[in-house]
Amino acid sequence: MESSLDKYTQALNPHTRLFRVNGRVSQVIGLVIESDGPTAAIGEICRMEHEGRAVGLAEVVGFRGEKTLLMPLGEMERIRPGLEVVAT
Repeated sequence: MESSLDKYTQALNPHTRLFRVNGRVSQVIGLVIESDGPTAAIGEICRMEHEGRAVGLAEVVGFRGEKTLLMPLGEMERIRPGLEVVAT
């Protein structure tokens, strides 16, 4: 017996994310932004947000332990610890 969602699930691209993967900026050292999460791959672009509003974009450039290291793709004047980091 099919559920009412089966036809929608089958229509989705298998690579579509069905949830947001978030993290939080923990510190900024020079041009490197360190965050607790999100789970992302090298080269992936992340959006930094404050109360749901975009503050800036950054690229994942590495990892240090459980931390994600990001390089900003623009101005850094509004980047600070505590911002939400969303993998795109």
